Amino acid sequence: MGTAVGSACDKVRWMPVGPSPQCTPEATGRSVLAVGRLTVLLACPVGPFSSAGLAISAKFLEELEAYAALWPGQMRVIAEQDESWSSPFSTAYVNPEELGFELLLHSHEDVPAELVFADSSVVLCAIGRQYSRLAVEAKAAGVPIVFVTEYTYDTAVRIMKLQTTSKVLRLRRRLWLARNRRVQRKAIALATAIQCNGTPTFDELVDVARDRLLYFDSRIFERLLVDAKTLDHRLDHLAETKNPLRLVFSGRLDRMKGGTHLIGVAVELRRLGVDFTMSICGDGELSAELGQRIAGEGLQSSVTLRGAMNFADELMPFLRHQCDLFVCCHPQGDPSCTYLETMACGVPIVGFDNEALVGLAKRSSAAWTTPLGDEVALAGTIAGLAGDRAAIATRSRLARDFAYSHTFDITYQQRVEHLLSLAV
Repeated sequence: MGTAVGSACDKVRWMPVGPSPQCTPEATGRSVLAVGRLTVLLACPVGPFSSAGLAISAKFLEELEAYAALWPGQMRVIAEQDESWSSPFSTAYVNPEELGFELLLHSHEDVPAELVFADSSVVLCAIGRQYSRLAVEAKAAGVPIVFVTEYTYDTAVRIMKLQTTSKVLRLRRRLWLARNRRVQRKAIALATAIQCNGTPTFDELVDVARDRLLYFDSRIFERLLVDAKTLDHRLDHLAETKNPLRLVFSGRLDRMKGGTHLIGVAVELRRLGVDFTMSICGDGELSAELGQRIAGEGLQSSVTLRGAMNFADELMPFLRHQCDLFVCCHPQGDPSCTYLETMACGVPIVGFDNEALVGLAKRSSAAWTTPLGDEVALAGTIAGLAGDRAAIATRSRLARDFAYSHTFDITYQQRVEHLLSLAV
């Protein structure tokens, strides 16, 4: 077992990591010792210990395991431990002794610089108020630091407005976001590089960051991609104009994901005379309201609330086999995993022109965008596509091709190679 670095650590667990086949020392031209240690500051706290183990977000654990498998040296993860923490997503329980990396847990908002940079060849962390200061300290320590970015200022403001009804609170939070933006831009200018999840920050920070890597985060493995036979069969069904156009939405049913717009789009499609079905997959605060609106509008024969579905065993097969077009009413531009997961099934996207979908549409040619919040325009575009199913088929194949080149394995290979190119 390793020893604590600095007084900020409450617990330390360590197990060394061997070089992976993908990123061997021979492939990188450097020995394990020469590569040194990758230090990752986890963006999300971990939970308390229990009889089941240490609670951690399953999504973040999967990401950390990918880094550990690909990094050809040792890896350290620094995470805040919050005894009251609970994940809004899947939670994993782990024995820290069995992890493939050193884990340092602390209970302080500001992690001491000596803890972060000690024996580190490169540091990776999400940009945030508590980590922005590390850019200056990294420079003093002579250690490269790479920030992960996701939300632009405009997206952060839009999310805040969706989550805050009080005008006074909105003003206060907007002022805080503005100040935080200035701090973060200064930190990014000092940082060695940034890794941008989605196009919004990649485009926004072109004149600020010295080095940028664009990636699209998802949990798409090659085995989850739609195969050619399944896609061909589904597109044959689509080509038969007597068949209704099968629309789908998946995700949290809340205002941030645009759930309030779905029924309005369905009502307008009916008015336009479009023969369609709409499957709404997911659960959330709007579930009951959507059910009431479906009944109130008399849409039971065309719109179905399918509830939460298991991602790999239920949702992905449903998308691959029974869906023609994804309706995306996201009013904000966060880099949702939904985009790549949908494209992996060969399902193109039609949605509001938030900055994330606009950027993805330009790079993939697998989506259509309409003015933000305009349900009539979105329904009108869908109606046009109902009469041009060949266009949907073309973008279905482009969607699958784009996802194929951005699988989880490829994405994290690229991210680790980027870090290796910067390590000292």
